[in-house]
Amino acid sequence: MQCGDFSGILNLLGQKEAKGAISMKIDTDIESQVKEIMAAIECPKDFECYKSGFEKIGKVKNLEAENLCVCLEENAQSCKFSFSYGNVYFCKCPLRLYIAKKLKK
Repeated sequence: MQCGDFSGILNLLGQKEAKGAISMKIDTDIESQVKEIMAAIECPKDFECYKSGFEKIGKVKNLEAENLCVCLEENAQSCKFSFSYGNVYFCKCPLRLYIAKKLKK
């Protein structure tokens, strides 16, 4: 897996690589945090979200709670990172939560 390509994250943030050291520092911090999260989990989808520049990503509804998003995927019950409460499925994937909270996607 190659994790040094910032283009997906830069595109997601609406920035270009030539914007200077400040934006690259932010992007480097985000890339570092994403890689740290990825190293700590086993993804049954082989980090498809990351590899696609976060274009192929499960649908969630971001909640105000720090570590909680509602999973809007049709097959939520089959995901190892989901749990249900009543008829609602919540996402507990650390990478998906980070993307929702930090990158607002």
